[in-house]
Amino acid sequence: MIQRFGGALNLNVHFHSLLPDGVFVRDEALRRVRFVRVPAPTTEEVERLVEQVASRVTRWLAKRGFGEDEPAVEDDPDDAGLLLQAASAAGRAALGRRAGRRAQRIRTVSGRVVRLPPRCAALEGYNIHAGVVVGGHDEGAVERLCRYVCRPALAKSRIEEAPGGGVVLRFKRPWSDGTTGLRLTDLELVQRLAALVPPPHSNMLFYHGVFGPSAAWRDEVVPTVPEPEPSRGRLTRRSSKRRSERARRRWPWSDLLWHVFGVDGFRCPRCGGSMVVRAVIIHPPATLRTLGGLDRAAARAPPAGDAQAA
Repeated sequence: MIQRFGGALNLNVHFHSLLPDGVFVRDEALRRVRFVRVPAPTTEEVERLVEQVASRVTRWLAKRGFGEDEPAVEDDPDDAGLLLQAASAAGRAALGRRAGRRAQRIRTVSGRVVRLPPRCAALEGYNIHAGVVVGGHDEGAVERLCRYVCRPALAKSRIEEAPGGGVVLRFKRPWSDGTTGLRLTDLELVQRLAALVPPPHSNMLFYHGVFGPSAAWRDEVVPTVPEPEPSRGRLTRRSSKRRSERARRRWPWSDLLWHVFGVDGFRCPRCGGSMVVRAVIIHPPATLRTLGGLDRAAARAPPAGDAQAA
């Protein structure tokens, strides 16, 4: 998963990768593919890996004209995207009266020295964090990790209006120098959000190895999951939990809304049962006729009390 943002809404392109702690091998005796676990990497191995990454990425950029000795790329006067991205990566404002200046920091704690945890390494701006592991059978932990990998750039709970105008962006964790947030003007906030928009028609999620769409072993590694059964009856949190525990290939949008936001668009506000889509009305004349027919049908219906008594 390619992420383009940092904790301060700055342009910080990096990768979040989910890797199995082993390899898949072909067992000719069993005539199938089986999984073989490998030991966890050591901190020394991660340090050597970050050295290789830094060297190869530097060479790759140099071949495409982005080396240290190469001249700066000329800006397109008709495209403000490069200007916003360069300013966002540097943590500065691109436009307005604060153009070229850094955002105002909010500090409430003293600075401290930050030490890298095990299986982590950094070198010349490149860093690798390989210290997170979850059990393959712990579906809850796997889901939380996937949500973190695919999380959006901004949470509404971290932003608030500042006294006197502008907004305050709170960090999830304080920086090493004690900075707990940034104070941004409305224009600075919009500039940072605009710089995070990916290029058109660009894919942010990739699958590699045996999980790739064209891998020869993919059908043997990724299990075939039957289509989910249609939902019936009243939707409750318990029934939604049972549905989420069942493996499925594709989630209906109604279940996704409930699973993420707790909203059930097909739940009847009167009886709590599941509603069924009968027709989609778009144009206003047909909409008015349909609503009028529903009102007339409701007027002819017996009272709710008489129906229950009967």
